[in-house]
Amino acid sequence: MMRGLFYVFLGSFLYSAHALTCNDEELKVTVKVTDPSLFDEYEQYLFKGTLAYAIRKFCSLPEKPTDCNAGSVDMTDTVNVHILQTSNRFAMCIAVNDSTLTLMEDSFRYSRDRFDGGLELNEDTLVVNGVDPTLKPDSEPAFPIWLIPFIVITCLVVLAAVAILGYTVYQTKRTPKHIDEASLADSDEFGVDSNVYVDDNDMGAARTAL
Repeated sequence: MMRGLFYVFLGSFLYSAHALTCNDEELKVTVKVTDPSLFDEYEQYLFKGTLAYAIRKFCSLPEKPTDCNAGSVDMTDTVNVHILQTSNRFAMCIAVNDSTLTLMEDSFRYSRDRFDGGLELNEDTLVVNGVDPTLKPDSEPAFPIWLIPFIVITCLVVLAAVAILGYTVYQTKRTPKHIDEASLADSDEFGVDSNVYVDDNDMGAARTAL
């Protein structure tokens, strides 16, 4: 039991020792890749250049942010972007000359698509402290939900129409028994036998005899 607690404490201590902590004026960036060595010095240079571009772009807006100064627009370059420390996981602390942490966060947020496209990363693999991921719009389902009640109602109407039509056809082909019996009774009352055949010559002879 004590040995297990010791290993847990040791693991927590080692993790905290390797965890990267940036100061209040540094931008902490975490790159979640399977192999941290893929984010090598060339990728880091690309990140620095993209951040310099983002600061220039953000500070060139018509309504210039208050954190921007003259140097932020014309002089910010890769040499002004510094990666101060890194961790093996991979994370890094970024500082830019004459730029506040708020300016770096706002610039990154403004040009987020440039970082994702240039570095071939996304909001899940490129995490910046202080910059929340953008809200993704709800994906529209492949099958519209409003069609479900429409299809149900249509099917019920069709089934009802088929049932009514079938019942009508059945009633048309079926001869009611009580109607046949009433017809036979009328024939007997008037002395008419529908099953007796009378010859025309016999009818003529009967008239002569009368």
